[in-house]
Amino acid sequence: MVEAIANAHTSGKLGFGNLPDDAKAVKAVTDFARAHQYPNLLLLGIGGSALGPAALDAGMNRPGSGKRLVVLDNIDPDFIRDSLDAISAQDTIVNVIAKSGVTAETMATFAVVRKWMIDAVGETKARDRFVITTDPVKGDLLAIAKQEKYPTFEIPPNIGGRFSVLTAVGTLPAALIGIDIRALLAGAGKMAARCAEKDLSRNPAGVYALLQWLGDTKLGKVIHVQMPYSDQLRDFPDWLVQLWAESLGKHRAPNDSGFGPTPLAALGATDQHSQVQLFMEGPPDKTVTFITVGEITSDVSIPSLLSAARGVFPWR
Repeated sequence: MVEAIANAHTSGKLGFGNLPDDAKAVKAVTDFARAHQYPNLLLLGIGGSALGPAALDAGMNRPGSGKRLVVLDNIDPDFIRDSLDAISAQDTIVNVIAKSGVTAETMATFAVVRKWMIDAVGETKARDRFVITTDPVKGDLLAIAKQEKYPTFEIPPNIGGRFSVLTAVGTLPAALIGIDIRALLAGAGKMAARCAEKDLSRNPAGVYALLQWLGDTKLGKVIHVQMPYSDQLRDFPDWLVQLWAESLGKHRAPNDSGFGPTPLAALGATDQHSQVQLFMEGPPDKTVTFITVGEITSDVSIPSLLSAARGVFPWR
């Protein structure tokens, strides 16, 4: 399987393996971000066009950065109105992302946000507040970008939307909110090299895939829980759920119902008080993966509480 994936990358069928080394794309993104400094980034997208950037924001954007990412990934009118009311158009740049360029929900939200921006800053200035990320040759979104002369970034045709977080889909929003995308891609490159190891014992992706396959097909573990304990990783399982479900759930043949365990996102310690009872004492049909950050940069000491709290903190 490792060799088959490597061959697909070499042939150009799968393009995401080459993304960490694309220096030209990195320069284009960083140059654009340097020239467009705004406190707010309003991202319009759904699925792979939103979940990856949101995970990067949660994991790498710190509260004191002065940069805020607002993702509109639902067409609920109350959600859209509340989100727009919470930010200033004058302080906002908008990134519209759609691999196909015809995603109905994203295009509808784009129409609403475009009018909101024009009403606030005028049509001429509004043109400077939109940047488009889409297919390089087709789609309504690309046609609009050309008509309105919006700057554009491409999603390479050989990279599916759910695999696109290291394209401008993820790197442009990351750069616009101040994340060091060179460091991000360098880390991705190191992991890509590890996952290319043909020796399975040295390949973390290979080992993990084998364990999940055995759990699903041999042990009846048909639900796969991703459970980080760090808030920096709280959006990572949502991104992984989409990547996992959309990849494994697709029909491979007319009568094929798909395969693979159902992914489920959870967050510790929050979900220890909502889902873990079922995980531990419910049907034994789950695997649980605990994800951690490499280094915790802060520590919080628990001070002494009132004496009546000895049942909670018996060591006090």
